[in-house]
Amino acid sequence: MPLQFTRQSFPLLPLAGLGAAGMIYSLINAEWHMPSTVITLTILLVLIELLPLRLGKINYAFTFPILFALRFATGGEATVIIGVLMLASINMMQGKPWQKVVFNTSSRAVALVLAEFATMLVHPLLGDERLVSHGLIDLAVQCFVFTTVTTVLVRWYLFKNMDGRGSTLSFFLLWLMSISSSFFINGIMLWMAYDPKYAGPGSIGTLFYFIPLVGVTFVVHLLTNLTRANKSLETLFVVSQSINQQNDLPTVLSHVISEATKLVGGSYGMLYLVEEDGTLKRVTGTSEVNLLKRIPMQVGIVGQVAHLGKPMLIHDAERDTRVLRTETQEDTRSLLVVPIHIEDRVVGVMSLGKKQSYAFRDDDVKMMTIFATHAGVAMRNAQYMEEQEKRLLLEERNRLAREIHDGLAQDLASAILQVEMMKRSAPREMELPLTELQEMVRKTATMVRHSIYSLRPAPYSHVGLVPALRAHLDEVRATTGIATHLSAKLQGDRLPSKVSQTVFAICTEAVKNAAKHSKATDLWVTLESDGVTLMVTVKDNGVGFHFGQAILQAAERKSFGIENLHSIADDVGGMLDYVTAPGEGTLVSLEITLEEVECDENSRVAVR
Repeated sequence: MPLQFTRQSFPLLPLAGLGAAGMIYSLINAEWHMPSTVITLTILLVLIELLPLRLGKINYAFTFPILFALRFATGGEATVIIGVLMLASINMMQGKPWQKVVFNTSSRAVALVLAEFATMLVHPLLGDERLVSHGLIDLAVQCFVFTTVTTVLVRWYLFKNMDGRGSTLSFFLLWLMSISSSFFINGIMLWMAYDPKYAGPGSIGTLFYFIPLVGVTFVVHLLTNLTRANKSLETLFVVSQSINQQNDLPTVLSHVISEATKLVGGSYGMLYLVEEDGTLKRVTGTSEVNLLKRIPMQVGIVGQVAHLGKPMLIHDAERDTRVLRTETQEDTRSLLVVPIHIEDRVVGVMSLGKKQSYAFRDDDVKMMTIFATHAGVAMRNAQYMEEQEKRLLLEERNRLAREIHDGLAQDLASAILQVEMMKRSAPREMELPLTELQEMVRKTATMVRHSIYSLRPAPYSHVGLVPALRAHLDEVRATTGIATHLSAKLQGDRLPSKVSQTVFAICTEAVKNAAKHSKATDLWVTLESDGVTLMVTVKDNGVGFHFGQAILQAAERKSFGIENLHSIADDVGGMLDYVTAPGEGTLVSLEITLEEVECDENSRVAVR
């Protein structure tokens, strides 16, 4: 991967220059002694580097005791070369970004070289006599300078790249622990080295002396990771409980993305749901930015994750060509995109972002994968709750419809008949008031019938508009013998419920009229939509009729079927038209301009 300098990388250049100067100086002046001991210590140093302790935002490896032992065995310059090359190899093997590799190696080179220069200044004051006290002073200077320089540089790097996060007290305690423990371990080593009884322990003795340090480091590394994992699981459990306590789906979705963003410390988060047409619709997020509202399947990182069903980690979104810039914020550098599954099917995708490159870790991927599982369960539970509430509501509406039909509607029908009987025996002067009363009761009965129709669920509410129309046409064909044909070419989102209600009502009424009056042998129903306009036609090859005469006859009979259909079409801004003539069949056409309707039903459909 080629290096790419950004504004954030420029502060590293002076440090990289100092580190390079220190390496050149060490290469020129290095002297190599005790090769077997050096190899043993290098192996131990590699083990220590591979077992860091995670403390907040940094990984701390307890390397100074091994580095000091290397210096004691083969000199400071050779130690700089070994320590830097070994650290660079491990960092690159772990796939760390080049900025971190440069910082880690440069800071180690600078710290070791400065520590060596500091001891060179102290040596003239100690004299040439080889004493334990002189070795301890040398150790104290080396330990203090190396640890202080390393701590200050790490603190500076975090301040520059992570918005200053990290407690100063934590860094001081880390510095103090490192100095005290290093002085203790290396102090015993010096005491043994200066004692004639322990002189020249060799590589075997060196190995056995530092093996306990590696063992303790391994145990602490393991305990630290287990503690962090346990804490993450506890946090995840608490968050999942709070999400599962929400009953409605929109609230669940909002909680899912907000809690996910908090868990990973992200700068923004977006949640997309998979629609029926396969696109991904952004439904909620922690940032009000003008990002893509919809993303096609397999397009961008979000589309690819939805298609593959596996999480993806993007370390540098600015340079990754798979990332659409319109699916993230401009300042986003790291992306963690995780699918949400329900019953082995991807129903949604979480997109989480941070402003720093390489800001997400493998632990974040594991934690968010588990979190996505809990989110899927919460979404499914919310869907069940909404479906249960919907069933209860439908049952109540059916009950009310039955009571109105069996009670008020029957009473009104009876009242119409009674008024009709009264008109026959009433005096002439009462005929007009009774007629007006009868018409008023008839209108009331019509309104009641409309109310009953509105209360009862439409057939399409369960199976969809097209399957409901197909089932209705099949029933017409079975009862009348008319050959029915249905053609549906719909694009875009699911039709709004009010539009579906209008289309179903007009189609069924037009089909009923054709079956009753047209004497047709074939009947065609077509639905076509380009996502903006919906065109519906009902055509028969029957006898047709004279439209003007039909309107006059309907007015005389007090039948307002055609007028009611026009009113239903007007409710959704549609235009209803009749094209007919005697002997030429009938064509009923309905044109509706679809508006972008944001409704709660879209969310429920997405998770089914």
